[in-house]
Amino acid sequence: AAIYVPIIQQDRVTGVVECLTDDVAHVDTALLDVIAQIGSQIGVAYDRAARTRAFEASEERRRYVLGALLRAEEDAKAQFASDLHDDTIQVMVAAQMSIERLERAFATGDTDRTGQAVAAARETLQEATERARHLMFQLRPAVLTERGLGAAAQALLEDAASASGFE
Repeated sequence: AAIYVPIIQQDRVTGVVECLTDDVAHVDTALLDVIAQIGSQIGVAYDRAARTRAFEASEERRRYVLGALLRAEEDAKAQFASDLHDDTIQVMVAAQMSIERLERAFATGDTDRTGQAVAAARETLQEATERARHLMFQLRPAVLTERGLGAAAQALLEDAASASGFE
């Protein structure tokens, strides 16, 4: 005798348990019920295994994305620190040097050099202010908060275009 019991996963048959016997006299409905339950439990076990694999794959993707986000954040911080050092701080040091020239010119009473030093210091400080504003805009554009992502993207593109000479 042969008994075939379906393995059911998510309401569809995905396999069959095949039971063979040459002792038909001992096959009764209780045994058939037990075999059917075994087939059902195999389907449940397959479902759990598939869900576990899907969950593990999802967790792996989540860990990958989280790692990428953390790396991107660290890269952004490093870039910001580099930009701050290479750009704004250097301009501020230049402004400090201009002020020192102003002090020397003022101490000697040379009005021409004093005026030139004041103009150079003012220009250097204006440049430092603009560069600091530019860095602040790159970190968090005010337009992003005020008018949303679309307007912020447009402003960023316009800024990049004007800096590079594109339309």
